[in-house]
Amino acid sequence: MVHFRYSDTLFLKKNDTCIKIGFGNFSFVEEPIHIERELSLLHCKEVEYLNQLKFKDRFYSYVLGRISGKFAAKELYPYFNERDIWIDHGVFGQPILKHPELHNLQVGISHSGKQGAAIVFPEAFPMGIDIELMDPNKTGLLESQMTHSELSKVMKFGADYPFYVMMLWTAKESLSKVLKTGLTLSLEILEIESIKYKGTYFEINY
Repeated sequence: MVHFRYSDTLFLKKNDTCIKIGFGNFSFVEEPIHIERELSLLHCKEVEYLNQLKFKDRFYSYVLGRISGKFAAKELYPYFNERDIWIDHGVFGQPILKHPELHNLQVGISHSGKQGAAIVFPEAFPMGIDIELMDPNKTGLLESQMTHSELSKVMKFGADYPFYVMMLWTAKESLSKVLKTGLTLSLEILEIESIKYKGTYFEINY
């Protein structure tokens, strides 16, 4: 076995509204040598784009994101064929979910290292997703992209400082995906206002 897959349906409540979200995860457990089955799930347009990629890392990151996105969509529409789902990209590079029977849904994709993850959600409730490979060597670079106020909030948590710096970074990048700008805008616009630990998760406000 050279890969791992997981998908699930998530439910978020906002007032009296229940929001249904598809989540998909696809990862390479070891060097992805035999992925013919996964490649067979790609739409013909995705295969066409994939064949233009010259670098191995870009090739595999594309596969991770697209397969994760298809698994997420299948959570909401299990009767769909993966090959009929096409994840295109827009003018800002943002992923766009396409299928003859899909309307008013959007997809968010992230990949890091050998991990890919995606969410499919109603466009009325914009969302973003980001995953990052934990690497303490990146802490200094990420600190340079954060405001003094953000770093002071992280320091209050004490232990495992690199983890919290990375967590803030993923939160900022997720918001940039919601805004469909990526990290092309000033990072101060994405500044974190507050961080609260809720027992099993963190609540972050901008």
